[in-house]
Amino acid sequence: MKTLEFSKRRLKLNIYGEVVSLVYPTVKEFKDFESESKESGFEKMASFLEMLGMSKEVMENLEVEHLNQIIAELTGNAEKK
Repeated sequence: MKTLEFSKRRLKLNIYGEVVSLVYPTVKEFKDFESESKESGFEKMASFLEMLGMSKEVMENLEVEHLNQIIAELTGNAEKK
């Protein structure tokens, strides 16, 4: 019989020399992120990343493209190479 084993994964980022570790979101966290309609796009992403472990200070100093890449990786939408 085949057994699948899962453990909580972390995404390690090196942001301008500072190492940041984020947890991948659960299905519920991702659904909540997608369904929040009261916040603007950036505020929604900021809340999501803070919940996963990124400080607001680090986030506000990111280039927009870097922020988009992080969100894509965490949500399973990153391009496979």
